[in-house]
Amino acid sequence: MPWPPSSATISQPGETRVDSLEILNKNRDTLGDRGLAWAALLLCHPEDPAVLGFVCGIIRTDPHYVHFLGHTLLPAAYPGHPSVAQAIEDSLRADPHSYMDSELSALAGIDHGPAIKDALLQSMTRGSFPHWAASALATRWEDDEEARAALRAVLEGEPVRASYAAAAAVPVLGREAAVERLLALLALPRNGQRRVRADIIAIALAGIYRDEADAPGADAERVAAACLEELPHPGDEYEATAEGEIIAAMGATQAARDRARSMLARPQIPLTTLAAGYARDPEALRPVLRRLHETFPSLPAQLRAYLCTLLRTALPTARWPATLPGNGQTIPTTKWPSLHPPRSTSTSVTTTTAAPCGPASGTRRWRQSAVRRSSGVSAAGGTSAGHGPELCCWTGSAPSMTSAPGKFPHG
Repeated sequence: MPWPPSSATISQPGETRVDSLEILNKNRDTLGDRGLAWAALLLCHPEDPAVLGFVCGIIRTDPHYVHFLGHTLLPAAYPGHPSVAQAIEDSLRADPHSYMDSELSALAGIDHGPAIKDALLQSMTRGSFPHWAASALATRWEDDEEARAALRAVLEGEPVRASYAAAAAVPVLGREAAVERLLALLALPRNGQRRVRADIIAIALAGIYRDEADAPGADAERVAAACLEELPHPGDEYEATAEGEIIAAMGATQAARDRARSMLARPQIPLTTLAAGYARDPEALRPVLRRLHETFPSLPAQLRAYLCTLLRTALPTARWPATLPGNGQTIPTTKWPSLHPPRSTSTSVTTTTAAPCGPASGTRRWRQSAVRRSSGVSAAGGTSAGHGPELCCWTGSAPSMTSAPGKFPHG
């Protein structure tokens, strides 16, 4: 079926804006997807006077509608916008509890006024999820003495709430004092009720050492061991994320290597986490790639050679092998393809698509079609400069790889 259908009409930008506003204005005679209309207005027409007036109006008078439509696009559409910031201030003065903790944190990317600061301070000291407010205050009010004093009081106070504010520890306490405080929180015994959030602390500590990846601190081994000891068997997505952050940031430590080996023995192996953590260490990466090979079909030798070229170019200091074995052939690294092939104004590439000949034959015939790329963007999605995606041709019953001259070696 052709798209768009013959009966469909394509709206012009102005019509899209009008239609979206009518949908969002709860006009019973106008049906449509409100989420899509909201995204279209914020992404395409944020500064349009009618759109800006509508956004400011619902922020002032209907915060629940903002919650329904979603707040995540607002900071990107209106960073520091004075009119939207004033609407947020008016809304919070009328009802300081208009927004959830996560929404307040997002709106802090627009509004830095006194009303939202007070709401964030209340959320951090009394709310159920103080990590949102702590992060926003540490990021947006880093030079505000009142905010820094409140953050320090939380970080040095009751352990559970302090653990939620772990992301603010370094800017408030300093690097050394932050590490010691967070490790002390990790060492506290669990009381069986509300417990210290080891996952949030581990992510905060991982952030410190990720920034120091080129010259990790002498205490990296101790920190990694302490974090992973509190995450023995990640029981939810938050703990699994924290474990992955430690592996990625401190993969060179013995504690992280031991954990990585145990992760390879799990029924469901977090291969993405391990590959990210050891991308710069070929020796440690080898067992991860081996498991990937066991889990997923292997790539043709030429495509693996090209993948290795990408890795070698991105990580020039890594120790790469002189040859790439596979499929009964060895490809010298000197014949690996260049990451940036020569520019050309016109490149002819042959692609192949498969169509079954019939259910009884069990064979496939291959239809070949030529795709020519001229200057600009081609129909296949590449570019004439030779830097677009490679177009490969699979031929025969056992696929092998061919391409335009100079793109891939033929082994």
